[in-house]
Amino acid sequence: MAREGGLPGGLVSYCRNIHSGALYWISTVFQDPTESWTTAVFRCTERRSWFGVVRRQAPDLSAVLRTYFRNAQAEAHQVHTLVEQMVQTEQEDSWDLVEPDLMPPDGFNEVMERDLEAKWGDSLSPEIRARFRTRG
Repeated sequence: MAREGGLPGGLVSYCRNIHSGALYWISTVFQDPTESWTTAVFRCTERRSWFGVVRRQAPDLSAVLRTYFRNAQAEAHQVHTLVEQMVQTEQEDSWDLVEPDLMPPDGFNEVMERDLEAKWGDSLSPEIRARFRTRG
């Protein structure tokens, strides 16, 4: 179940996969520099504290499993719901077959395009370049 969390307008969900029993953390936040919304999926790992006596599940923030980009908050919240359902009900090895598109259906906004160009330059894949709204 998604709940508001993190930055204003963001969503956070903890989901358990019914097939593997693995716990996942899904976070949707507004990316201010790029003026876009990002939904990320992290696997939770067991963390030990207090001399190894207390155990808890915490997201492994160093290894994102999937990242979805959207230009509008409503689209991002819809993707969050779809990803939450996918994580709960589908086997991990079949996520590629049922997941929503990783990139915005109407293309990246201009700020995101500039950011991607600055970070990756000529190494951007043709698939990502095809999603750019501006040409030239």
